[in-house]
Amino acid sequence: MDFQKKLRNLLGLRRFARAVNLFGFAASAGGNVLHARKTPVSILIAVAAPVIVMLGFELISRIPLRQEARFVVRFARPVGVLVITGTMFLISFFHQRDAFYIETHDQLTAYGLPLSIDGLMIIGAVSLIELNIQIGNVE
Repeated sequence: MDFQKKLRNLLGLRRFARAVNLFGFAASAGGNVLHARKTPVSILIAVAAPVIVMLGFELISRIPLRQEARFVVRFARPVGVLVITGTMFLISFFHQRDAFYIETHDQLTAYGLPLSIDGLMIIGAVSLIELNIQIGNVE
């Protein structure tokens, strides 16, 4: 496979991974908003968790680390993103869980759907990181 074709394929996959992330963000934000009181401040707070998760993953997937970067930099960035996004996933999970339980009265849906939505965002983000590395290697 020539380099141009491989690069086009990788760029197409990256667009798809970003679309998956965007869908996961929209679904997560929507689930959180369902649980929020219908005031602007409550809605803003409900949307904050998925926004922070998406921004964290976008930063880590779009900005490559230099090979010669110090250990502290190489360690602090992923750990920081992990702590921040992990906290936001937890907050988002409980908002979604409560909203889905109120809507469906089904425990399985109430626990499974938020895990699937947030899991989709994780898979999309990890895929973006890997695709960006592969695209950098091809370029």
